[in-house]
Amino acid sequence: MKKPQSWYTASTHALTGGIITPLVIRFIIFAIIGSVITISSFATQVVTVLIANALALWAGVYLSNKYIAKKYNIDSPDKIINLSTLFTLIIQVLISLKSLRVMEGSDFVYGIIAVSSFVIFFYIFSKLYVKRNI
Repeated sequence: MKKPQSWYTASTHALTGGIITPLVIRFIIFAIIGSVITISSFATQVVTVLIANALALWAGVYLSNKYIAKKYNIDSPDKIINLSTLFTLIIQVLISLKSLRVMEGSDFVYGIIAVSSFVIFFYIFSKLYVKRNI
């Protein structure tokens, strides 16, 4: 196993666990849901999206941890978690910047809440799974 610098392991975890894997899993979940179920109620749509996002993020962090635990030595998991959470926040803000710029009022607040909750859950799931493995 390699012992790269913490920022490298953290960026790998942020990209695989916080961005790429959840995006692919959300795409699969929504493709399945969209082909099987027609959701007409707005409340049901919101709940479905929230559940799908939470499952995708959980799976992303879990799978990312499995990968980095096999590939890298982790001697300071808190440093990895904090750095990867910061990287995830920056990436989420950059991704959301264009849509947040044109939002007004309550839509803007909902956008901020969505980004914040994504990052908070990323941190919580990372705390559950990223452990010292030296």
